[in-house]
Amino acid sequence: MQERCRRDGGLIRPVWLALALSFGAGVAVPATAQVAGASDGAPGALGAGERPDVFPYYENHNVQVSLHWENDSSPFKPWGNKDRYYTNATGITAAWPSPKAKDALDGLLGEWLGPSDAAAFGLVFAHEIYTPNDLLADPPDPMDRPYAAYLHGGAYIQRQEGRHLDHLQLDLGVVGPSAQGKGVQVGIHDFFAGDDPMGWDSQLGDEVAVQLGYRHKVRLDPWVFDVAGTPTALQLIPAAELNLGTVRRNVAGTGLLRWGVNLPDDFGPGRLHDPASATGHPRRPMNLGGDHPLGLDSPWSVYGFVRGTARYVEWNTFLEGSNWRNPSPSVSAEPWVGELETGVSLAYRFAHKHRLEFIYSNVWLTRTFEEQDNEHNYASLTLQWTCAF
Repeated sequence: MQERCRRDGGLIRPVWLALALSFGAGVAVPATAQVAGASDGAPGALGAGERPDVFPYYENHNVQVSLHWENDSSPFKPWGNKDRYYTNATGITAAWPSPKAKDALDGLLGEWLGPSDAAAFGLVFAHEIYTPNDLLADPPDPMDRPYAAYLHGGAYIQRQEGRHLDHLQLDLGVVGPSAQGKGVQVGIHDFFAGDDPMGWDSQLGDEVAVQLGYRHKVRLDPWVFDVAGTPTALQLIPAAELNLGTVRRNVAGTGLLRWGVNLPDDFGPGRLHDPASATGHPRRPMNLGGDHPLGLDSPWSVYGFVRGTARYVEWNTFLEGSNWRNPSPSVSAEPWVGELETGVSLAYRFAHKHRLEFIYSNVWLTRTFEEQDNEHNYASLTLQWTCAF
């Protein structure tokens, strides 16, 4: 067991970090707002053949629910069957547009940022498991990453202004035995007749976890062109990210490139650690204007994507050990980590009020700690349902 080396970092706050997650029940209730230019009797209604420059946003009460599963073994990752490092995570997110959040944000930030186009409120609940490379070693190798589990819930708010999206999220939870990582992994291994992990008694001890994250995305205008008579679009969505708290402290820059048909009115595919935007029109593709409306009549949307991330890590408790327990199992975190993700999104709109989206991707990581001998990659699966009622 190694002594942990701490690195203290200062707190950096975006302009509106003190906002948002304090709106309470007023913000957390979906509501219907009238779209500018719509008649009093039919908010957001379109005339025959009419195609506005911006789709009506608060057309109905909309709810977006996403189920997430990330895992590093088959059947998710056909070419690998090894539990190690970031080995499993499951979660659920639910989000909905909130006119009250929009009004509150505009009142607080309008003087500096201008009025927003839309805002959304969301909730998240997730469970994560981390293990060393050798699950049969007891005690675990002190030069390998420690066993750890993380159970947390949180809330987030999103603000869209034109091409820009701000996402602010607060998570509260627990790292340690109370997160029940041992029971989950041993139970799954028993069910599938796998080898039981032997080192969970050496996992990180119980600690309360508080985490604050901020992300800013920019959706650039897509390049639209015909492929075999079908309008398709290529779009770049860069992003910047800041995370502060007892679990992770880091900054990151990301670039997402997607190419497909009927690109949705969002800011890219969602993942457990990067929830999808809920500020756009939930069941229509983006209006690109010009000669390529990308087929409003088609219920299908399909695109492939590549996402690259460069991250500077100041603290990672799953590698560097407990915050307040010393000594603690730990390894030396790499300060710079790269990530490459490739995947596909397939969505179908049905019964006018529903949209179902399936997202599958594979993620490759550079070394996350200095003692790491093996590469690591995992698969991510998201099933997202959007409903108007």
